[in-house]
Amino acid sequence: MLRITSYLIIALNVLLLTLVYAHDKLNPSLWIEFGGRLHPLLLHLPIGFVVLIALLLLISKRIDPGSITQILNLLITLTAVSAVVSALAGIFIATAGDYSQVILERHRNLGVAFSLLTAALTSFTTHKAQNSVFFKSITFACLIVVVLTGHYGANLTHGERSEEHTSELQSHSDLVCRLLLEK
Repeated sequence: MLRITSYLIIALNVLLLTLVYAHDKLNPSLWIEFGGRLHPLLLHLPIGFVVLIALLLLISKRIDPGSITQILNLLITLTAVSAVVSALAGIFIATAGDYSQVILERHRNLGVAFSLLTAALTSFTTHKAQNSVFFKSITFACLIVVVLTGHYGANLTHGERSEEHTSELQSHSDLVCRLLLEK
């Protein structure tokens, strides 16, 4: 089962890399649009999994080595699969949307990097390998990349706003004016 999952992760990442370079040739069909609409739902799974992996690494000294290895292997596999599926859905949603190309490109590249980093984590299957500095460094890199990816994704979804501009919009008089203008 682990071998089939590894091949699936590799194949999906190859498909992802192919679509990154050929995304402009995608014809936004109904299926691609449907797959893209799943991106906001799917993107939360790998975030939660990678945070859980990092937390488990922090307390791993207190858990039986055999148990922690099995738990980490399962979480790593779930993270890698959900990351690549989320990234593919992101490629699909980008074909149907009107997004800032600079922010979209950064978000897309960081999403692909996150998917590839989580795929790399799947090669660490033993307790000794999962205790290595290299494994912990890749996990830490995953955390940083997922935060940056989320930042650019939020900018795509909600737009870029400075803190000063946001606080101005939240004042009572501006809120009333904004609500009146929206009607």
